[in-house]
Amino acid sequence: MKPFLDPMVVRPSDGLYFSQTMRGEIVGGLTVPHPPGTGQGQTSSASFLPRMASALCRLVPRLGALGVLRAWSGFYDDTPDGFPILGEDARLPGFYHANGFGGHGFMLAPSATRRVARGVMGEATDLDPTLFGPGRFLDPARPSTAERLQLG
Repeated sequence: MKPFLDPMVVRPSDGLYFSQTMRGEIVGGLTVPHPPGTGQGQTSSASFLPRMASALCRLVPRLGALGVLRAWSGFYDDTPDGFPILGEDARLPGFYHANGFGGHGFMLAPSATRRVARGVMGEATDLDPTLFGPGRFLDPARPSTAERLQLG
């Protein structure tokens, strides 16, 4: 389809998200919540496609004429509180984390890498270890699992 869409579109009410590639393909998904630890989300399902198509076409009816090229499913490297893990691990001095971006790694990598690199070099950083540090999960009052929109 000739490119017509510049930004990524996100609808938080149902987790619908999509964008258009430079080649004109529409790429997107729909948040499908699964209970923690169920192992769901590892495979794509036939029931997902009609749900996704319906949500997409209600928002942009002209996309109803498009066909599906491929589908995939997978996990995000997510954390219980939804924030990435950035900074030195007190249990392994000299070992720094920069992970748990929940599908936003390419977008957040430049900023996160700069901050983690400052920490590695012993320079001051604005990373709050109580919010981003790996030690936050060692505290008995560790962050609880938060329900949130996952975008990929």
